[in-house]
Amino acid sequence: MTRPRRRRDACTREETDTRGAESGFVIRDVIRGRNGQITIVAMHTIRAGEEVTIDYAMCDGTAYDEFECACGTATCRGRVTGADWRNPALWERYAGHFSPYLERRIAALRRATRRRKRVLAASAGAVTGNPV
Repeated sequence: MTRPRRRRDACTREETDTRGAESGFVIRDVIRGRNGQITIVAMHTIRAGEEVTIDYAMCDGTAYDEFECACGTATCRGRVTGADWRNPALWERYAGHFSPYLERRIAALRRATRRRKRVLAASAGAVTGNPV
């Protein structure tokens, strides 16, 4: 499989998809045994001639392909990284639309954050004499 070429003027990919901060598509991974498929699902109705985009944060959690973004949208992050999926604002924006792989990582991160908050609250209560 050839890798898409990066355009210099935007955080987009040329070939069959365009990726940007204001995404219109979601990638869904379907695994069957050793063979897998990727399904792309529209998040809204696509008008004829409309540019199709996808935000890497919804489907990519690796640092192998990070680059500066110049898409110019109001929600542009400035740099596309493999850690963008960790941004809670994106969890809200793309709720239920991350790839299954990233949905699992987000759920684990949320559980770890809740545990950390409980431990901190319990230790704060112990210090002040007010158990939580």
